Amino acid sequence: MKMFVAALLASSAVLSITSVQASQYRCVAEKSVGFSYKESSEAWSETIFNTEAKYTLTNKAGVMQVKEVSKAVPLFCESVIKKSGEIVCRMVGGELRINPKSGRFILSLVLGYDESGAGNRKSTPFLEIGRCSSF
Repeated sequence: MKMFVAALLASSAVLSITSVQASQYRCVAEKSVGFSYKESSEAWSETIFNTEAKYTLTNKAGVMQVKEVSKAVPLFCESVIKKSGEIVCRMVGGELRINPKSGRFILSLVLGYDESGAGNRKSTPFLEIGRCSSF
């Protein structure tokens, strides 16, 4: 999963956001599930990942970005939508959804599996859930 996130971070481009959100959020992952390629069986299988990931969603000079606290490079939101009370940050290969009322988030990163027929075996598409608070 970590290789996939690093590759995704490296391939993200900075895009300007027209509807900038005033709030900033700090999020802590509680659970992470996805798929990983097992060399021994030459097949993809479901996986529960150990996670202690922490993220921030911030506005930097009119550009919303999601940054994993332990990483140097952020993911940039291609678009930010506020709908049904949720904040949705769409980025290359996935999205981050935050519900400010419940304090919950879900992060999806799905880029990679479909890239080369059998899939990019180093990528690990995943869903991560947890809690957020504004700061």
